[in-house]
Amino acid sequence: MPSDASATASSATHVVERPEDQLIDSRRGNSSQSLMSTQIEGCVAEGSTKVLVIYTGGTVGMQPGPDGALRPVKGFLNKKISGLEELKKTGMPSLTVIEFDELIDSSDVTPNCWKKMAKAIEDNYYDYDGFVVIHGTDTMAY
Repeated sequence: MPSDASATASSATHVVERPEDQLIDSRRGNSSQSLMSTQIEGCVAEGSTKVLVIYTGGTVGMQPGPDGALRPVKGFLNKKISGLEELKKTGMPSLTVIEFDELIDSSDVTPNCWKKMAKAIEDNYYDYDGFVVIHGTDTMAY
């Protein structure tokens, strides 16, 4: 659930990692794919729209390695999002980004991964106004 700070105006966008005991229930399970949570905060007015972003993997959250090949990097997408000037504008939604602890190639997504994505939405359904699931293009076929 978003922290109280997410509803307070702030002059800069920053990432706040929440302690494990404050993470959503969908992070705990039998699967090797668990979720972590990071709050992205910017100039957010009291009562603004709250959006939960679920990142499972995919090119958008990758960065080039020493050999130039793209690799998933934990927290990279959060860093990119928190640096977006648009999020600093008044009236922008409050974002909470959760990502799989182990970012996966979308060609390796299984029904169990789909269940974890759905569970994250279910667990947070009444706490957010909208949901965005980010995944690789291979997942789009399903």
